[in-house]
Amino acid sequence: MSEVQTACPSGGGPPINTDIGGIGVRISFYLQALFLGLLSVRSDSQDQIADSLRTLLATNAATAFTGLFLGLKTQPEISFHDGLIMLYLISLSWVTTLLSLSACQRIQGSTRLLQLFSLIQSLIFFSFAFALLSHADTFGSSPECNHHASLVLFRPFKALSIGGRVFGWIVASTVVLVYAFMAIKEYLPPATRTVDQWMRKIRVKASQPEPDQGAAGVDLEELHPPLDTKSNPSNNQWEQSFRFAQPERHSHDTGISGPLIVLMFFIILSWAIAVSNTELLIRWNHFNAPGGPSSWQFGQILPMLLVVLPFVSTIKAYKKHGIWRSRLLPTSGR
Repeated sequence: MSEVQTACPSGGGPPINTDIGGIGVRISFYLQALFLGLLSVRSDSQDQIADSLRTLLATNAATAFTGLFLGLKTQPEISFHDGLIMLYLISLSWVTTLLSLSACQRIQGSTRLLQLFSLIQSLIFFSFAFALLSHADTFGSSPECNHHASLVLFRPFKALSIGGRVFGWIVASTVVLVYAFMAIKEYLPPATRTVDQWMRKIRVKASQPEPDQGAAGVDLEELHPPLDTKSNPSNNQWEQSFRFAQPERHSHDTGISGPLIVLMFFIILSWAIAVSNTELLIRWNHFNAPGGPSSWQFGQILPMLLVVLPFVSTIKAYKKHGIWRSRLLPTSGR
């Protein structure tokens, strides 16, 4: 009993592994996710988004794989509490990568390699999450402390209680099923898509009645007199009339983009909620760490270097495009 009290003081967790959940690691995850999200809604360059996206994909995959390896080895080097911190951090970044990948797909260019990296990252992340759930009682280096662990969704609740376990399995299963449905739809073989489109065209044609040829055709010919194709196109009265009716259009900035501001607000709000819950998770689990979970060490500075690329790319994108909208204004004139 005394050993449990020593390892789990005040009903909290063992000392935090600063290489996993230290302040520098957490800030790196937070800022990468924030900058990549803001970059995705403003940049028009697929390469610019893809560079930052690949960095975060690699970070997520490496962190999840590290959690699997260190948590399930014969002598684990991380605790169940460390695993929960990793789960929260990767969840924020994982959602960000999906949204950024969607933004890349809307820009002209191939995203197959990014999709493959995203799929690998997701499989490793899901494996880690289910390993944490299925081995919750014995996971990590201090299984005697696991029953003290708390999950946080604005308020703490015990992770290993019946409610906590049910909540965890429902959330994990729902996320995996939704992602699997999206992935199957996205990675559907092209041949199958072609057959499906062909069958749809057949059904559409079968449902449309054949037009009545005859009087209708004569009326159409009377309504549209033949054009003199041999004459100079600029002298054709029909084309001149059409061109005269088309106003000239000029593109220029006219004000702040409302949809962009809404997207930015949604991204920042969602990011703030995720960060708050992660920090509350650490606070309410009462980690027994020398100097606390916010102590800075040399190992906490290195992860901050990963923030440089998305930060610079975001600054360049907003410096180029700003938060303005571009509108085409008609102007009369010849």
